[in-house]
Amino acid sequence: QFSKFNRMTLTLSRWTENPLNPTNLLPLLPTTRTHPDCRAVDGNCFLAGDDRVNEQPGLAVFHTVMMREHNNIATKLGKINRHWGPDKLFAETRRIIGALVQHITFSEFLPRILGRHVLDGFGLRLLPSGYYKGHDSQCSGAVFNEFATAAFRFGHSLIRPNLTVMSEELARMGWEEGSKRARN
Repeated sequence: QFSKFNRMTLTLSRWTENPLNPTNLLPLLPTTRTHPDCRAVDGNCFLAGDDRVNEQPGLAVFHTVMMREHNNIATKLGKINRHWGPDKLFAETRRIIGALVQHITFSEFLPRILGRHVLDGFGLRLLPSGYYKGHDSQCSGAVFNEFATAAFRFGHSLIRPNLTVMSEELARMGWEEGSKRARN
């Protein structure tokens, strides 16, 4: 009996290579057989900075995309800044990825959840260009436990109970169409 996540993991395992160019492999997250919460039938679960990576396929995909982007940015930064050591390279790349996640949160997620009028009312809308200069170091960044709990519950209510998985043929057709659009 496969769970929805195990079926998705099986599908992802088959999709570790680009179907149009098998020599251009896209990396998946590393796997581990020692994760204490792993419920996969074969005992292999993804390993990421967040232990919840295996709880929901969408989260595993998001972690995979961010890992790939991290590696892409780190490679480029390493070429520009050859004097940086591996720790500095990792830290600077991590800062960029953190900013990217914040940008996605404020430009895509929050407007859909709260509405643009709420963002405007609290001054949360992103600037069209430049940098925000209104940081107040006296303002606490702490989060009340009650708010964190409510936000946590709300976030979980957004996760769909079902996951639509395409056949490999449909996925390949989508890949080809996306590739055509990207070239034009």
